[in-house]
Parts: sequence; structure tokens; C-alpha cells
Amino acid sequence: MSYGYGVPSRLFEITYTPQNHAPTAVANADVTNGYAPFAVNFTGAGSSDPESDSLTYTWDFGDGTNRHRARHQPHLHCEWNLPGQTDGK
Repeated sequence: MSYGYGVPSRLFEITYTPQNHAPTAVANADVTNGYAPFAVNFTGAGSSDPESDSLTYTWDFGDGTNRHRARHQPHLHCEWNLPGQTDGK
């Protein structure tokens, strides 16, 4: 390719990404209610990141502790021994 008067030229493609986009969190449970002791298997396997960055999973059940935090581990098994209700996120 040349541009006028035989001078060699080059073609460049530049891609600009203005910011890192937030991941999409998808959480599911195999069961949602039952009698204590109560076991639940959670999964965040449907979660994704628009830039394909690796994800870290943190499960928060509103009791002041994080039950699980790990990279590439979207699954969690929990058991509750006391009756009551919890809101997970």
C-alpha cells in the first residue's frame, strides 16, 4: 500500500475501551426453604464479566460473616441448624 508519490504507508487498527464494566452476578440455590437442619447448594456459575476478567465469589448471608470467598469457585454448600430466615446476596 502506498500513499501518494510511492511513499510506503501502514494501516493500524486501534481499539479503545474507556472503562472496566461491572460483572453480572447470577446466584441460584437448589432449594429455598425447609426445616432445620437445612442444607443448600448455591451456585454462581451463571455469573460473567464483559471483559472476561476472572471472578471472585463472596457469599453474604446477612449474618456478618462471609461464608466463602474464592476465585473460580462459584459453588458453595451451606447448612443451617437453627430455625429462622436469612437473606443472601
